[in-house]
Amino acid sequence: MILPNCPPSFGEAVAERIRTRVEVKPVPLLPSGEVRITVSIGGAFAPQWVRSSPQLWVDRADQQLYRAKSEGRNRTCLERPPLSYVSPEEKGLLFGTSQFQDLE
Repeated sequence: MILPNCPPSFGEAVAERIRTRVEVKPVPLLPSGEVRITVSIGGAFAPQWVRSSPQLWVDRADQQLYRAKSEGRNRTCLERPPLSYVSPEEKGLLFGTSQFQDLE
């Protein structure tokens, strides 16, 4: 799930709402019965000035997902903004060569 221009507190609220709704909704089993399931959610934030690729965001969110699972499952773990670390790939996207650089 991608929430563009989403403030951190809203992202946390959405993730927690999803987690609790999954937790309280039993899944019916045939021929009879039900099973309760839980979900762990990981999330990443990017300040508006950071240019990034979808894969880098997914990688960072995935790190938080594994953190949620290792801390006991059935929880949300989101990066704490502001993100002070900018990866080399993101720096390349932000400060990389411009297609207009050769125009003089």
